[in-house]
Amino acid sequence: MRFRNMERLKDRVAIVTGSAQGLGFAIARALAREGAWVVISDINETGIKNAVEKLKGVSENVIGFITDVRKKEEVVRLVNSTIDKWGRIDILVNNAGGALHTPHKLEEIEEEHWDLVVDVNLKGTFFCCQQVIPKMVERRKGSIVNISALAAHWRASLAGVQYTAAKAGVEGLTRQLAYD
Repeated sequence: MRFRNMERLKDRVAIVTGSAQGLGFAIARALAREGAWVVISDINETGIKNAVEKLKGVSENVIGFITDVRKKEEVVRLVNSTIDKWGRIDILVNNAGGALHTPHKLEEIEEEHWDLVVDVNLKGTFFCCQQVIPKMVERRKGSIVNISALAAHWRASLAGVQYTAAKAGVEGLTRQLAYD
């Protein structure tokens, strides 16, 4: 992720969920390189510590916050703690998600597999948007990026029906929020 105006994100406050590794970490690193103050949010405490340590070489304005996005009270704490620390939230990247090592065949999927994938991918996105949007509306400023997948549109044999349904839900939520 490269921006033409390198100062475009200077001193902007960004929360990136699911950012201890992978795509989320890459997004957090890109935001930090562009001058944003970044909150690494993830359920993986060790991963958060490692990610924050790696990003300290890019920016001193990086903190970590353990958050299970499936739990509203943890999302509320994440948002309130970010505002307490830096006064606002300018950018929210809802990246937490994935197929989460659950079975892919319909007949093998148990209710807890379905709930885990849908709750992390869709409910987590909902909770984060629900908590951040009023703050952004109040300031009349802010950007939200909800990460989806091609699985929302095409057969996703490697991810399973629960992932496909969750990502399609994220896209529907995003369209409705844009309309509202």
